[in-house]
Amino acid sequence: MSAKSSLPRIERAIRKIQAAAVKRSTLWLVGLSAVILLALAGASRLQTLLSIDELIDSDFRAYAPLVQLKETFNDKNDLLLVVSGPNRAPNRKELCAIQKWLLDEVDGNYRFRRIVSVYGIRKPKMIDGGLKIPPVLDLPCATDTPEADAKVASQLAELRDSPWGRILTSRSGDDVALSFYLNDTAKDLRFGAFDVGIVAEIEKSFDEKVVAKFPGLRARWAGVAPHQYYLKEGLDQTNLLNLAMPVLVCFLFWLFFANARTGILFVVTIAIGGILVYGAMAVFHAPVDVLANTLLLMIMLSSLEDFLFLVHHHQDGERPWREAFRRLLLPGFFTSLTTAVGFASLGMSNLATIRRFGAFAAFAAMVEWALVFIFLPAFLDRFPHFRSWLVPRFSERGRLHGFLSRLARFRLPRAVGFALLAVYAASGYGLTRLRVSDAPANIFPAHHPVSEALEYLKESRGWESQVSLVFANYYREKENRAVENAVEKLPNVVALESPYRIEDYLVADLPADETDRMHRFWKEAPAAARFVGADNSARTLVYLLKTDTASIDALSSEVTRLCPSGECHLAGTLVAYTEFGDRVLATLLESLGVSLFLVSIVVVYLLRAKGNSAYFSTLLSLMWGPFALICIFWLFDFPVTYVTCTFASIVVGIAGDNTIQYLFGTRRGTIEGGVERQGRASVLVTLMMMGLSVLFYGSYFASVRSLATLFILGFALTLVGDLWIFKGILPKAEDTPRA
Repeated sequence: MSAKSSLPRIERAIRKIQAAAVKRSTLWLVGLSAVILLALAGASRLQTLLSIDELIDSDFRAYAPLVQLKETFNDKNDLLLVVSGPNRAPNRKELCAIQKWLLDEVDGNYRFRRIVSVYGIRKPKMIDGGLKIPPVLDLPCATDTPEADAKVASQLAELRDSPWGRILTSRSGDDVALSFYLNDTAKDLRFGAFDVGIVAEIEKSFDEKVVAKFPGLRARWAGVAPHQYYLKEGLDQTNLLNLAMPVLVCFLFWLFFANARTGILFVVTIAIGGILVYGAMAVFHAPVDVLANTLLLMIMLSSLEDFLFLVHHHQDGERPWREAFRRLLLPGFFTSLTTAVGFASLGMSNLATIRRFGAFAAFAAMVEWALVFIFLPAFLDRFPHFRSWLVPRFSERGRLHGFLSRLARFRLPRAVGFALLAVYAASGYGLTRLRVSDAPANIFPAHHPVSEALEYLKESRGWESQVSLVFANYYREKENRAVENAVEKLPNVVALESPYRIEDYLVADLPADETDRMHRFWKEAPAAARFVGADNSARTLVYLLKTDTASIDALSSEVTRLCPSGECHLAGTLVAYTEFGDRVLATLLESLGVSLFLVSIVVVYLLRAKGNSAYFSTLLSLMWGPFALICIFWLFDFPVTYVTCTFASIVVGIAGDNTIQYLFGTRRGTIEGGVERQGRASVLVTLMMMGLSVLFYGSYFASVRSLATLFILGFALTLVGDLWIFKGILPKAEDTPRA
């Protein structure tokens, strides 16, 4: 079957669906309402991913070591509290207040599984001929004398020189740290087994019981637990951002069309689409994560073009309202199809979170087409009052639309159009220079509490976070110590917390006849379980200067070199996230290639069906925007992250939309007439998309904010390629032969 014969068949088939919906509008609308209610019920049960570890797929190389690490050493839900005074260490009274808070609020509390703090560090000594293990920080809380203060200062200095210097206290000894490991206590499992609300309760308790009494103290919170807490807070804020969307949409429709009610129709359409998509996610047990939480905004951007071309076609109400729906039904189907193809290409990703996003975003694109071209005509047929809401008042925005028309008529000199095609060569080189740089903490902006806490750790201790160097056999002490010494010399390694070095510290001041006893005591102590597993494996905590994916990858490679037979390996959330980052770039390249290929197939099919053979100019202009964006990533050293890697495929899908509208706006097989007729609408669509992209700047998350700039640039570059470069490289008289 040829393209020319198949296209009319496709059009007849979908026109029958549209006609059936209009003819039996009440039945179709009742059916849609029932589906909406079911989707709402399902969406309320959606699970939300807050843990970084839940982004890690089971086929990751780092997945099994991560699971084993958690099971062996019971490592999860850590909460690090660092307390400092005003340019000094907490004094004796402040340290006593912190200790009292620990005893009153933490000790015996079922929410706390394990505590590692300066108060728990002990130093074995021979006292009066016997072995004693007193705490290093032995606070004389009942004694208020200069001698007592001097004693505490001496004890803090001793802590600074212990194996926990740079860990539980800073390099200069001017703060103290307490590390808590929290139990899973959540009753509402939609947000995981860990109740993130505990974090806020602990912070509030410390502020009220300690900081309020000593205003000079500063408490900083870091670790996985606060990361999850603030992630939940950010997702809640994104929901508020979604509520701000209708206001901006209505303002833009008023600005460009002098009719805010048109924006209300669009918002209702988007809201229904969002309900249906999130309901479908619930049916397939797909969780919501940071990426999926932006789905409603993505749907809005990808659906705007069809709706605006529809509104633009009404031309001040001069034509019957049904004509626009009939005329744009087929091009709308193919623009939605190419958008869906752009999203669906993310299915090539080897990351489950991106595959999920791509699948449901593709589904959303087709749902929006059905809502706009099938159910909206049925609604307007059943409720005629709302037909005027779809009519723009261009006459009230004459100057603006006159400017847009002049902008659309602008034509690049032919030489300039071809010169700009050099972007393809530049992007080919740029693809080899793309930089993947991601870390879990990068999701938050610079002045966020989590980011500020990490920055303080870096300034005061020299490190941002830690990973585990896991040894298969704890009793291979000589070999394991050699590996530790080699790792410690690496430029990114700041400190080690080693079971062997802890043992050295414990026996340093003991006579030879007491060392064996102390070794046995240490191995049986609960504190040793943090380093030595029941299976005789062991781990050393490695504290790192930089935790981006490239730095962790380099460390993993070095550990593999040191232990070629698997005697040791690197494990932890950051290690698994590094593999996650490695897959991000593969996702970008694969989805970009697949998306371009599939969208090109659709456009070539339509060119053949419309009897036009301008393949060269059409495809080169269509792909110009995405490739120009790759150059921007390269030239401005824009990092590729798991959020931004989805972007290129979306831009490709949208890039095809303008081209398809031009093809269906042709007469007698020429494209230039379609460009002239639809050019103003293309400019208008791009400006509104750029305006709506501003919403991303309001996101709680830094990585999502970056999408705003990318979308604004992407939409602008897409228009440059689709409209002006296309006109520039197409002969003015369009002498392309008919196919």
